[in-house]
Amino acid sequence: MITIPPEYEEKYGFKTSDIRTIANDMLVIKRKYGQIIDQISSTLNIDKELIYAFQAIEAPYRVFGNKQETVVSPAGAVGLMQVAPDGANDIVVIYNLNNKLPQRVRELIEKKGKSCLLKAKYVGHYKQFNCQGLTKEDLFDGELNLWIGGMMLKRQLEFYPNRLDLVVYSYNFSPTFSKDHANKRLQSYPTIQDTLRNQKVPTETKRYIVWLLGKNGTLNVAIALKRDNQI
Repeated sequence: MITIPPEYEEKYGFKTSDIRTIANDMLVIKRKYGQIIDQISSTLNIDKELIYAFQAIEAPYRVFGNKQETVVSPAGAVGLMQVAPDGANDIVVIYNLNNKLPQRVRELIEKKGKSCLLKAKYVGHYKQFNCQGLTKEDLFDGELNLWIGGMMLKRQLEFYPNRLDLVVYSYNFSPTFSKDHANKRLQSYPTIQDTLRNQKVPTETKRYIVWLLGKNGTLNVAIALKRDNQI
């Protein structure tokens, strides 16, 4: 049972009146991308309510409605899952090298003329043979963005299977790329309370953790919508 410290629930948590807005936004995403999210959930073995909940703390924070595909954060994160181009290219290379790249992602990359990315032998290698890789404009594609975000989310879930606060921390602020790194982070933040109270964790990341896991958080909203067969 995840418990958000009361002071952070009060400071960052959604109000009960926000739940309808969150739910309506998820239903907009469901209408446009529901089948794609179902496919991502099945292929990557991620609960679909977690995908909806994660998406709802990313792009909607910056813009609600039908322009989420093209929203860009001040840090350069793009679209529905707020994916940065460098991170997107890195995760594609990692999945491809591990023979885990979903076929649909391969098809989307080839459709955009970026199949050179699949020739990389290590992270960053594609830059050495004049391969542009995926760009900001490529990531405006809602389907591709959701797949890339799902792959990034899955990788962090593998490192932190029972610690969604650290999944948020890693996705939003500082990705984990090795088991050793994950173990060190778990030692530094043994509980969610430690994560939220540590001054090294950015305020935005703390806010996102509470937005996802708070009593009125997006995960509980998504679970309720799934229970009612709305997503």
